[in-house]
Amino acid sequence: MKNKTIILFQTLFVLITSACSIEPLNEVSSKSISFNVALDSNPETKAESLGLYSEGNRTSFTLEKLPATKSVQINHSTTFTEIYDSFEVEGREHGDQVFYDFAQYNASTGLWTLENAQYIWKPGKEIEVVAAASGRDNEAFFGGITYNGNPSTASFNYTLPEHADQQDFLVGYFRGVTDNGTVALKFNHPLTSLVFETGPLPLGVTLKINSITLEGLDASARCDITFGENTTYTWSAHSGTVNYTQEIDKPAMEERDIILGEDASFIVIPREFPVNSDAKIVFSITENGRTYDMYAPLAGQEWNPGETNIYQISYHGEHKAILLDGPAFNHQLALLTGGYVEKRYGYTTSSIPYTEIPNVTKIIFQANSPNTTGTLVNAPGERPIYMNKEGNVITVTTDDFEMYMSQNASQMFQGLVNLTSIEGLNFINTKEVTRMDHLFAVCKKLTSIDLSNFNTEKVETMTAMFTGCEILQRVNFSSFKTDNVTSISAIFAHAFALNSITWGDNFQLKKCSALSHAFVRCTSLPADLDLSFMLGSPTSTDIAFMFYQCNNLHSINIKNLRGHFTRTWSTFLGCTHLTSINFGSFQTLENVYKRSEMFTNTASQLPNGQTCTITCNQAAKDRMINGDTHLVQSNYNWDIVTQTF
Repeated sequence: MKNKTIILFQTLFVLITSACSIEPLNEVSSKSISFNVALDSNPETKAESLGLYSEGNRTSFTLEKLPATKSVQINHSTTFTEIYDSFEVEGREHGDQVFYDFAQYNASTGLWTLENAQYIWKPGKEIEVVAAASGRDNEAFFGGITYNGNPSTASFNYTLPEHADQQDFLVGYFRGVTDNGTVALKFNHPLTSLVFETGPLPLGVTLKINSITLEGLDASARCDITFGENTTYTWSAHSGTVNYTQEIDKPAMEERDIILGEDASFIVIPREFPVNSDAKIVFSITENGRTYDMYAPLAGQEWNPGETNIYQISYHGEHKAILLDGPAFNHQLALLTGGYVEKRYGYTTSSIPYTEIPNVTKIIFQANSPNTTGTLVNAPGERPIYMNKEGNVITVTTDDFEMYMSQNASQMFQGLVNLTSIEGLNFINTKEVTRMDHLFAVCKKLTSIDLSNFNTEKVETMTAMFTGCEILQRVNFSSFKTDNVTSISAIFAHAFALNSITWGDNFQLKKCSALSHAFVRCTSLPADLDLSFMLGSPTSTDIAFMFYQCNNLHSINIKNLRGHFTRTWSTFLGCTHLTSINFGSFQTLENVYKRSEMFTNTASQLPNGQTCTITCNQAAKDRMINGDTHLVQSNYNWDIVTQTF
């Protein structure tokens, strides 16, 4: 509201000394009466969060009242002069009016000068000045204002105008002695102003505020002002209620933004809202294409005079679109598609039970969807997520901008034996997931899957994650961070067609103890398998059958794998084309139990005369030759090369 307004100053001059006649001054000397401006306001309110609701439920946004500031319209003298350039004054002494006229701002001196004054205060006289500034009709506004000289008070009734007419006004005060006719008026704001802004929004969230409505405001109230060292404003006699709406003509906001620019959205009557108040703030918003109302009750809120109350709307995500946990989601898939069969899927010495769900070929996840029907598959109490079936295609939708996997995502897609594709995984947020075991187990017709959006920082187990994905060819782990993973057992068991794995820099196994059966029958792995990046855990215990029947492997590099393994038998069983294994300083070979049989039956299956070079430290070499690794068998040639690692 940077418009110029007229300021009316009604000034009381109360002379404490004995009454004397007031001598008229000439026009020139009268212009020496000037006024400085001193603006006072020291808000002390703290930040607090308000409940924000929509259709009876919490929304994915929060509304926070930030610490209040001084009035946004006038917060220092420079701003004052930018907005107000003239005012009227009325002078009184002993309760008698001595002058009433305009003052004009002098940009060169930074003062307001009384242009047509007929009187000036005499040196040594104590004066009292009460002033008010309003952009509305002066006589109508101040017609009912009353002043009292002792104590120094003023009162007026105020009716809240239509929103377009809501304007700031000031009340100023001075009492003291002046020798040169220049006084510093102290100004404060009797009203309170409200500003609304958006807080930080996550990437991908767009928010458009269509309108802001204040419901249940006071229509009128009385203001009692007490002047002195600190001016105080007391509002009482609140009566009637009104609703005001401010339409917002701004595009969708994607990051922090003030909704209505620098000025206040509303300038209203201050008050402390009782706990039973029906007053509220209502926002009409469009969030990622979905338009709805959300509101915040004002019960218990406090709006103080002279403050700008800043309300910030932020996305918080406490009330999210969270999917059912993995087993429950899988069960709903089975029920919705009308058929499932309990089966077992085996790998080497053990097998896993699973539910075969044959009637699904594609799953599509869609966010920002207007769909409101179907089978609910959201976690209890969270934002709705709907599952629908059309033919053999399952569509999972939410009106939120993303869906969260629950902490337990295990078995979520297990047993979808005819599933060929999953679309929209970029709408899935996995940052809270701790279990991904059997996540895609026995998806026999899945050839590839996009995991680039997966956050695995909290994941603890990936056991059998892709077991039974018989024609899966490519997996990209570049987004994975596995610092907390304790098991990757059977992660790719029976992934016969797997020929490309992108591991990424953060796929390390610092806490992993179980690697057994990890690549069982991965018969299409590249001939050279480099796992040297894996920094194994000192607590690792199990690599049994890790490369069982990987008969395409020629070389394996596991030089940085660490651990004190207790299960190492048949680690390389069926690797019929091995020509190189790099163990590095593989500590396990110093600690394997008797009958570990790491190379059991390996040699007997290799072509006669083939040589395999093993690189390791001296301790590992001694253990292999003198221990029970079954290294020396048949006529297979082992060339053990020792190095210091």
